[in-house]
Amino acid sequence: SQQIEESTTVITTQSAGIGAAEMVLVQLRLTVQSLEMDLDLMRNLEASLENGLREVEACYALQME
Repeated sequence: SQQIEESTTVITTQSAGIGAAEMVLVQLRLTVQSLEMDLDLMRNLEASLENGLREVEACYALQME
C-alpha cells in the first residue's frame, strides 16, 4: 500500500513536470512563429528599402548627366 502511494506520488509529480514542459514547448513554438513572422517583415522592409534606394540612385544618376 505504501509502495503504491509512493508510486502514485512519483507518477503525479512526473505528470505535472511533463505538463509544464509541454506548456513551455507550446510557448517556445509560438515564440518561434512570431520571430519568423518578424523576420519575414524585416526581409520585406529590406527589399522595399533597397528598391527605393535603387530608384533614388537612378534619379540621381539621371540628374548628373
